[in-house]
Amino acid sequence: MEQLMNTINGTYERAVKEGLGISKNLLRSLVKSNTIPYVRVGNNQVLINFSVLQNFLITGTAQPPELKANGEIRRIPERLTAAR
Repeated sequence: MEQLMNTINGTYERAVKEGLGISKNLLRSLVKSNTIPYVRVGNNQVLINFSVLQNFLITGTAQPPELKANGEIRRIPERLTAAR
């Protein structure tokens, strides 16, 4: 199972595997210009949400996945329950 959040290097490797055709430099530029949302971990690590990156490449907007409001119960995806 692929990670949802990954470093720039990990995101680049997954993008190559999935045939997105982007470079590490483009990922760094998108992060540096705050074009796509990211999470800074420590001093030098940046985590990128892969589904947000895919959405940005398809639509041109970096909307994070829709989250339910706090306090609501969310259904567990079948792919997670099947692994048990």
